[in-house]
Amino acid sequence: VKIRGFRIELGEIESTIAGFTGVREVTVLAYASGDDRKLAAYIAGALTEGWLDALRAYLEARLPAYMVP
Repeated sequence: VKIRGFRIELGEIESTIAGFTGVREVTVLAYASGDDRKLAAYIAGALTEGWLDALRAYLEARLPAYMVP
């Protein structure tokens, strides 16, 4: 998909998230929000307290900023 001029492979984001501790299943989707498109990640697994901040830091270290949902 293309978001804000960047070509984004949703499968690449999914595989990166899948490597995070505790993630069992993940799906990443692009959706329209007004005139803009955004990314959303749906995650299932055995995640511990504070997992969202830890996941964001994990993704920011491995993906360009425009690919972090």
